[in-house]
Amino acid sequence: MDNFKIIVISSLKPITNEASIITALFNNGLELFHIRKPFNAIIETEKLIANIPKEFHNRIVIHQHYQLTNYFELKGIHKKKTQKKTFLNTISLALLVIL
Repeated sequence: MDNFKIIVISSLKPITNEASIITALFNNGLELFHIRKPFNAIIETEKLIANIPKEFHNRIVIHQHYQLTNYFELKGIHKKKTQKKTFLNTISLALLVIL
C-alpha cells in the first residue's frame, strides 16, 4: 500500500471524543484529515483543533473558518468549486483594476 494515502473526512456533526479519535487515527498512520463541519461555530472548530496534538496539525485541512490557519499551523484549506470560481473572478477583477 505504499502508493496509497489514507485520508479521512470528518462527520458533519460533532462526535463524542472526536479529538481523541482523530489523534488515534493519526497515531495509526492517518496521513490527512479534513475537518468539514459546516454547522459548527468557529469556536467549536477551534476547540476541536486545539484538542488534537500540535504535531498533527500539519496534516489537517479545514473546509470552513479559514481564519483558523492564522492560529494553527494546518496543512491548508479546502474550497468548493463555486468558492474557487468566485475567488478567481475576484482576483481577475482586482488585476483588471490594477492594470
